[in-house]
Amino acid sequence: MDAGVWATCTAPVAYTGLSAGSHTFGVRATDTAGNISAATTHTWTVDAGLPSANISFPDAGRPYNDATYSAGCSTPAGDICGTASDPQGNLTGVDVSIQRAGTSLYWNGSSFSSTTEVFLPATGTTSWSYAIAPTSFPAEGSYTFRARATDGVGLHGFDTLSLTIDRTAPTTPAITSGPTGTTAGSADSFSFTGETGAGFECHLDAITWTSCTSPKTYGTLANGSHTFEVRAIDGAGNTGASTSRTWTVDATAPTIGTTFPDTGGRYNNTTYDAGCVPATGDICGTASDTPSGVSKVEISVQRASTGLYLTGTTFTAASQNWITATGTTSWSYALAATSFPADGTYTLVVRATDAVGNANTTSTAFIIDRIKPTGVGFTTNNFSTPRKLEAGDTYTLTYSEAVAPASIIAGWNGLTTKNVVVRAANSSSKDKLTIYDATNTTLLPLGTVNLRGNYVSQARTFGLPGTPSTLTMSGSSLTITLGTPSATITTVATAAANATWTPAIGATDLAGNAAATTIYTENDLDNDF
Repeated sequence: MDAGVWATCTAPVAYTGLSAGSHTFGVRATDTAGNISAATTHTWTVDAGLPSANISFPDAGRPYNDATYSAGCSTPAGDICGTASDPQGNLTGVDVSIQRAGTSLYWNGSSFSSTTEVFLPATGTTSWSYAIAPTSFPAEGSYTFRARATDGVGLHGFDTLSLTIDRTAPTTPAITSGPTGTTAGSADSFSFTGETGAGFECHLDAITWTSCTSPKTYGTLANGSHTFEVRAIDGAGNTGASTSRTWTVDATAPTIGTTFPDTGGRYNNTTYDAGCVPATGDICGTASDTPSGVSKVEISVQRASTGLYLTGTTFTAASQNWITATGTTSWSYALAATSFPADGTYTLVVRATDAVGNANTTSTAFIIDRIKPTGVGFTTNNFSTPRKLEAGDTYTLTYSEAVAPASIIAGWNGLTTKNVVVRAANSSSKDKLTIYDATNTTLLPLGTVNLRGNYVSQARTFGLPGTPSTLTMSGSSLTITLGTPSATITTVATAAANATWTPAIGATDLAGNAAATTIYTENDLDNDF
């Protein structure tokens, strides 16, 4: 055997335990005289290794529905597939059997009806497949696959696995917590539960479904309505019906406005109490919010001179104190002018809060002023001839504070020059000046200037006809420039005097206080004009 030592043998001769591979048997005859014949040989191959089979798809123990089963192999849909090999390279074929666990019957190529195992030939050897569509599995449940590889001497190698066909969708999950109604939208989170062993997919506002776990949290969202949906997906790929939750995000603070008082406004008791409609001594304004709506409006008022806040009745709170106003989109708070203990600056802060807690504030500083303006200055400027009234001469009236231009001439804002008429009245040595509108018909509430001297021998007007007299305003002062006199003036005052000015009550300050009529006397003895 295999070029080993010749040994006496008789037919038949048997060899055991031969190694895998090629072997040569030789036999020769020897007669009684010791003569040896030529040898006869026979060569053959021993295959002592089993072939192996491997199922690549489906995976052992995994559930499949029709779609996930059909997508398993890269060969046409609806196959099982795998590989096989033989140590001697003598692989002759692969076949498969499939048993339905629920009935213990085997697939015969067209149905699960065979009581005995049936092996059906696969396509290919080292890479093989067997076509069986998912519709061939008559019902859900467990199926066992066996792949059998066969070599040239009839030896077999096996691979066995079981899978589950599952076409039943998982139950609809339940949302157990999450936002409802309207939220501020800073971090909205949803918790949910579902069928044991199932996973979940979520989407927001009908955007692509993505895998998710509970809880699912969303960061800052845009204002408006949003819909969260979650569905279960089982190991076989079956997708269940979704459940949803719709809610509204309001991440924007309310807008708020103060109708009264105005920023920088000056008020006395009357003008302050008349600020809101109806005139009840209120502060008032508006607020709005989309989409949740304004839930409340609060106010705080601080007195600048003491730094103290309104408690509701007195300015005694050391820290900011919020007081709820009446109304929301149109709000007011009753605070009469008599509630302010003294003149000065007060700061109103209004805070609007919406239904989900977003808040916004606005601030308004205003002045309570109950003091009447008084005359505090009278000066003149001569244009040509000293101590003589003539076109171009000016005189200036100064109040203790700014007066409202519209209280002098209706509709005037104080920024433009107004034409006026100045009347000079002859009164011996106490000639007087008054001011009328441009038509010389309406007396302006700037009072009367007593020049305490003899400037005209007869009454004269300046500015009509001819070049008009003018009135300008700068701060708390009003300057009058004389226009063309109505007739020639020859009189020249002969002595210096302290002129006086008696303001009229028609002029008011910015708070609406009427001017005091206290006479102002020029504080230096000089020649006017």
